[in-house]
Amino acid sequence: MRGIQRTNQITVFQMVCVLLLCRFYQFLTYTPEQSGQAKGIWSLISVLCSALLTLILLIPVLALNKRDPGLSVIECIGNASPGYARIVALCYGVFAAVVALYTVSTFSVFISSTILPQASMFFLAASMILAAWYGAARGIEPSARLAFLILICFLASLIWIIRGVVPYLEIHTITGEPDQQAVWNFIKSIWSGTARDMEAVLFVLMLPYVKGNKKKGFIWYLVLYFVFSIVCILLMWFSLGKLAQYQRFPFYTLASMAQAPLLDRMDAIHIALWTFFAYLRAGIYLYFSGICFSHFKVRNTTKKVLTCLGIAGLIAAAVFLSGNTLFLTGLRYFMSGGIFTLFLIVVIPVSILLIRRKWDETK
Repeated sequence: MRGIQRTNQITVFQMVCVLLLCRFYQFLTYTPEQSGQAKGIWSLISVLCSALLTLILLIPVLALNKRDPGLSVIECIGNASPGYARIVALCYGVFAAVVALYTVSTFSVFISSTILPQASMFFLAASMILAAWYGAARGIEPSARLAFLILICFLASLIWIIRGVVPYLEIHTITGEPDQQAVWNFIKSIWSGTARDMEAVLFVLMLPYVKGNKKKGFIWYLVLYFVFSIVCILLMWFSLGKLAQYQRFPFYTLASMAQAPLLDRMDAIHIALWTFFAYLRAGIYLYFSGICFSHFKVRNTTKKVLTCLGIAGLIAAAVFLSGNTLFLTGLRYFMSGGIFTLFLIVVIPVSILLIRRKWDETK
């Protein structure tokens, strides 16, 4: 299986912007209780450790890309085993589609829970999925350019929020846990942070579409995310305190508290930004889901029919999940459990390396 000729490529800087934007979306539904079993200073340290663990888990992928920099993971394995390549493509494609579905569903719940309680779930889910599909059809490059602009706006709004919540800040000492469960909770926090990094899998899919030093770019992504996440977590700790653990959307609550010059509250800008975040994240994952499924050769008519059925299925699933919090929570726990992520990041690349070695021996 030879590499596909790619004209829709992005730079390493644009790749970092895309990864950051997709990862920052998770702050929309972030709660300290949800991801931080470790308490106090150990929770902050676990963020750094999870970033390092993510980088370690990606070593097989980076080694494979160094050997065949112009090929995707699916194309590499296709050179040795076309049948296994289709299984890999199916796994990656389903994963990307599920992340897009989860993004749209959580966004619909966010909008209906904050500003539009009477809004139709069907309208919210259908409009967002159709918009994301349109963005995916345009390719990765336009989305990457828009991601840079949205990140600039996000950074400006974050500075604005910091200025606005200063009167509410109650700086206190951050300590560790005194109980015997501290070590175990710290380990769980590290794994939880790693498992929730869906963008590590997105990085695997983006590799052949990026020009430049991809390894250095991914390290910059991890560093920048670590810095921004620590800032946001400290803001919620020092402004909301323990109340953040009981807020459904604590970062939105933080933005609602902020009173800045020229604006009474920051929540309107916050909602606008998260709308763009959800649109871009869902569109980018749908784009790579389509890339994965494109490895299954079908007729153009069949392809169009399957595309329409896929969009209809995503809309139906998003409406169902948006209206059933129990199933949405179950999907979140499944995605953050780490099994699927570990399979995609480690097991498949290792299998590819073994197959390629066997293929080289038979030459």
